[in-house]
Amino acid sequence: MSNAIEPMNVVDMDLETKIKVAEDIGRVMGHFNIRDAVTHNGDRYSHDLAAGTQTVATKGTCITLRENTVTITLQRQGASLDSTLAETTNLTQELQGALGGVAQSTVSRRLAKS
Repeated sequence: MSNAIEPMNVVDMDLETKIKVAEDIGRVMGHFNIRDAVTHNGDRYSHDLAAGTQTVATKGTCITLRENTVTITLQRQGASLDSTLAETTNLTQELQGALGGVAQSTVSRRLAKS
């Protein structure tokens, strides 16, 4: 018998479940006063106190929670990384990388070329 907790496959979840998971993650991270976190597979969490936002990003989906609103960014199927980066300049490079399924260093190099 294993006590291991299996990682969640957020990519295959429906949108409503993704939002609930983002809210749950935000609640837990906020409770522990965590500003930024990254999982082994590159998913990201970011809490910006000044802006009043909590953002959870995983390959293809970025959810930003505010007090009264939820903003969802979905990468279109077949969209290139460069076009996705161009349209998500409001996100940090770390969050852009999680959304695009690449490392922040890749985002930095791609943006430096453009």
